[in-house]
Amino acid sequence: MNTDLALKLALALGIGLIVGLERGWRQRDEAAGSRTAGIRTFSLIGLLGGVFGALSNASGGPALIGIGFVGFSAVFAWLSRAEAEHDRDYSATGTVAAMLVYALGACAVVGDMQVAAALACPSCFPHSPRRPSSWCQPPLPS
Repeated sequence: MNTDLALKLALALGIGLIVGLERGWRQRDEAAGSRTAGIRTFSLIGLLGGVFGALSNASGGPALIGIGFVGFSAVFAWLSRAEAEHDRDYSATGTVAAMLVYALGACAVVGDMQVAAALACPSCFPHSPRRPSSWCQPPLPS
């Protein structure tokens, strides 16, 4: 196997891992099986984007990335909608984050690895709690 491709696919997997780790940590108190996506799913989404990127490189055209993106996005949005209806909690953030992880996974393989890696960490912020953490708040006057 091409070590360059293996490194790129590992980065694609790692991008999903970072986002999934943050999402899983935030939802750690929820019942098992009650979330659409967590650490495993987001890791696989990043890898899926990377695999479609590699297949696109092998076939000589970027259309395969787009086809995979549309198919993946439709399935993930459908699953997220079902979860939202069940929980009565409507938010597009999880779906958009999943789409971003797929795109960054593809970028890690066909584009610039450094750009993909640099964008992975800030992509965790939309999943952060809506209220600032205690370390973000100014100290109270004494």
